[in-house]
Formats: sequence, C-alpha cells, structure tokens
Amino acid sequence: MLTRTAMAACIAFCFFPAAAAGQYGDSIRGADVLRDYGCFTCHSLRGVGSDTAPDLASPAEDSLSPVAFAARLWNHAPEMWAEMERRGMDVPSLTDQEARDIRAFLYAVRYFEPAGDYDRGETVFRKAECYRCHAIVSAGGDGIGSPVSSWSALSDPLRLLETMWNHGEVMAEDLEAAGRRWPKLTVEDTADLLAYTSNLPDLPPRQGRVVFGSAAAGMRLFDDMGCAACHSADGSEYFDLVPLTPESGDGHRSLTEMAAAMWNHRPIMREWAIATGEEIYPFEPGQMGHLLSYLMEEGYLETRGDARRGESLFDGKGCLLCHAEDRSPLASRSYEATDLAAGVWRHGPELRDEMLRGGVTWQSISPQEMADILAFLSQSRD
Repeated sequence: MLTRTAMAACIAFCFFPAAAAGQYGDSIRGADVLRDYGCFTCHSLRGVGSDTAPDLASPAEDSLSPVAFAARLWNHAPEMWAEMERRGMDVPSLTDQEARDIRAFLYAVRYFEPAGDYDRGETVFRKAECYRCHAIVSAGGDGIGSPVSSWSALSDPLRLLETMWNHGEVMAEDLEAAGRRWPKLTVEDTADLLAYTSNLPDLPPRQGRVVFGSAAAGMRLFDDMGCAACHSADGSEYFDLVPLTPESGDGHRSLTEMAAAMWNHRPIMREWAIATGEEIYPFEPGQMGHLLSYLMEEGYLETRGDARRGESLFDGKGCLLCHAEDRSPLASRSYEATDLAAGVWRHGPELRDEMLRGGVTWQSISPQEMADILAFLSQSRD
C-alpha cells in the first residue's frame, strides 16, 4: 500500500512530468541562455568576466524577490539596451520559458539570498555543535553523520531543503539520547552556515542546479504531506490555521529564511506527531521543486500584490498605450514575474520607441508596484 507521500510523488510524476512538459525553470538551461545571449559580456559570475555590470552570483543587498528583480530589470532596461546598441549587440527576444530558466539559475547561484559570512558560519558550526556528528572531511571512520565534504546538496538549494527536513528525525533521536537540545538557527545563522560549508578549502567545486516544478503538483503535496492541516499557504487565517507569513520587510521570503523556519519548526512537528500519532512525511527527490512553485504562486516566496492598486498603476504607468483592449490586450491568465521580465526584453526597444512617440517617459516601477500589476493582470477580467 502506498504511503501518502509516495502517492503524492506518483501523482507529480504521472501528471506533471517536468522533463516532458518542459515548462519548469531549470538553472542549467538558464546558464545556457545567459551565455548564448551574451549577458556575460557585461556581467561577471563569481568574479570571473566583465565588471561593467553587477556580478550575477553576488547575493543582492537585501535579498531580492523575483518580483523585485523584474522591477529592477524594467527600471534599468533602457540603459542596458543603449549599452547593447553601443556595443553592436542585438537585444535578445526572451521567451517566457527562458525567463523561468534564468530565474532558476539565479536561485542556484543564490542571487536572491541574503549574504552569509564564512567566519561567522564557522562559529555557528561550532556553537551549534554540528561537529559532534559531522566532520569537515571524511576520516574513513563510522561517524554518526556524513562529513561536510560529502554534502552534495549544498549545490542544490531545493535538495538542501529536502535533506534538512528528512534529516530531522534521526538528528532528534540522537540529540535526545545524548541529552542535548535542538539547536535553533536564525536566518543570519543559516546564511553564515551555508557560506562556511559551501566554501571550505580543498573541497571539489560543485555545479549548482535548481529545477522548479509544477505549482499544481505542489498544491497536492501541500495537502498530501499534511501541511494544509495546520497552515494556509496564502497567508489567510482560516479557523485555526497558521498562515505562512513572510518575515521580510517587502513581503517575500528567501529560501534561506524558509530553511531556517523549517529547521526550527522540526522539533515542534515531532512533538505534534508523538502526541497525535500522525506521521511526518519525508520529501522524495524533486518534490521541493513542486512545493516551492506552489508557494511562489501563492505569494509565500514573492511580494504579494493588490489588484485594485495594480489596475490604477497599469493605466498610470502608460501600459494602456500599447495594451488597450482595442490594440494589443494581454491574455487573461495567471502571470508571474518572469512573464513580465520576458515581455520587457521581447518587446524592448520597440516598446521604448512607442512610449516616446506617445509622449510617455519611461516609468520606474517599485517591487510593490510590480507585484500589484501582476495581481491585476492575473485576476479574471472576463
């Protein structure tokens, strides 16, 4: 008989096969897109390449959300197009799929994550007593936990979330047997710990990869793994459900914040499981990609928008100049930040020239305004 988590995995595989559908973001494809379109002519990656534009592997100063990144792309687009024209480069016509792949790449290189500090991370590793189970490198013995040098999940943020959660039960039993308490981690602790364990000297380089999945499959997993019994994903408080509310000031949550929240929540879940006799379900490989796509769609990993404000902005920012109902109306569907990012590049200079002919200057858009416009575009306009 299949367990609930196995059934969820079966549903995700049978009805939402990422490889077959080809619609989910893949960081490897994203790296190819950036290279093929000449983005590294101006941008560097981990200090390698041109320093004309920001390094794409340098964490953003305040942990950007994809919506904030789309807003930044919009605001700097004319400047980037002018530079490309000066260099004799064609402005790439970005597809929605390519934009999703670039977003996955930026997650893989931790562009959307808060910066960590190596030295502070070493301190966290020591104070949390991680060393009691995890050696830095393998010594050939039979230690309780795997050595840090073998943590392949460090190169895959989604797999790391799965591994941290699945590791919880064994770690809780070991801590209980040793009479030690579960170590709590702040977001800064988590970022520092990742900076330390990911950059240890003499470790082989790892190529990071992030593959997102189906939001529909993620919604089923949210229910089948029991999350929906206690939590509402959209931040709403229904009955006694605890909303998954982001802590960041701009209303989104980074993967680092999510990792810290899941880590600190694990012992609470264990107490609940013991008291109720319910099972804590582990993640199967790849399921986190589906779940995060769902949480992103519900606003957990994104800045939430207001459709009424978005409607006003859509007019006030000059969008109706091109997208009035009698000209080129946008399709009525759900939109993501990547769709707007792709649209800007796909219509690029043509859009700029049309605005100039209409006497409309290029309007800057804040992350919250971008989220509001997305909310407006995604609502039913039938």
